[in-house]
Amino acid sequence: MSEKICLRSGLSLGDITVLTATLESLHLQFPGKYETWVSTACDQIWEHNPHVQGVIPWQSKEEDLVLPEGVRLINCNYPSVNVSNQRSVSFFNGYTDDLGKQLGIPLETQVNRPYIYLSTEEQSWVSMIEEHFTKCKTRFWLISAGNKKDFTIKAWPFYQSVVDHFAGKVQFVQIGQSRDQHSLLKGVINVIDQTDVRQLIRLVSHCEGGLGPITGLNHLCAAFNKSYICIGGGREPAMWMNSYHTTHLLHAGPMRCAGNHGCWLSRVVPLGDGDKKDNELCKNPVFTQSQFPVAKCMSLISPEEVCLLIDRILYGFIA
Repeated sequence: MSEKICLRSGLSLGDITVLTATLESLHLQFPGKYETWVSTACDQIWEHNPHVQGVIPWQSKEEDLVLPEGVRLINCNYPSVNVSNQRSVSFFNGYTDDLGKQLGIPLETQVNRPYIYLSTEEQSWVSMIEEHFTKCKTRFWLISAGNKKDFTIKAWPFYQSVVDHFAGKVQFVQIGQSRDQHSLLKGVINVIDQTDVRQLIRLVSHCEGGLGPITGLNHLCAAFNKSYICIGGGREPAMWMNSYHTTHLLHAGPMRCAGNHGCWLSRVVPLGDGDKKDNELCKNPVFTQSQFPVAKCMSLISPEEVCLLIDRILYGFIA
């Protein structure tokens, strides 16, 4: 008889996307042993997933969650992040390792990417870029040039330089939500605030590649085997970030200011909002062409490096 479990997480889009690989691994390694429900902050990730018995609406308080009879609740996380400066561990395996421990089984990651399923109908649709903007078949790259307003350490100041370099060659589409802080780019198709999670998923399925920091777009691109150029800086250890064959990680390397490992800091300069993140400040903020200061490790990654990688991908030398 199958064991009934509900995987619960209130984390962000990127985190929940990675959790899909854990669910896939569970059913590949232990077929028929589990019936799985999910309750996450990004329900649309799970649409059409054949391993999901049902999606239970997210509740921030665990006691408010209404589970089907006989279903065991499991709060999913990745505690291995706490040793990522000392051990060779990756984010991609974090959820799986923890779920195996909670279930008391030797669960191992069985896949090399997240698993997001499109319906047959969705697969037949043209991209929203073609439908609403260009009115013709268009090859495009997605670009995520924003960061959370209260979490500024991942900002990179050179996105416009990359867009300008490929003017007339690559159509960039800028994604994101206005609740975050964005560098509004010129020469792009701007769809900020124009996609929900499912629409973004379909957009990724049509794109040729993506560019941005360590964010949800990275994991979505991996799910569809699309190239992603990740501006990693030096906040996190490279081994923790570097999970996918299709991701081209630009990492600043171990920085002396971080003690030769990931600093795990949150902000470049204080924002004065009373948040404890004001005590987690970059030790080397720098000013570049951006109106905002950025972390030194991010400024060390040049637009020329990014352009060279995109050129190699465009001309078919790398995937």
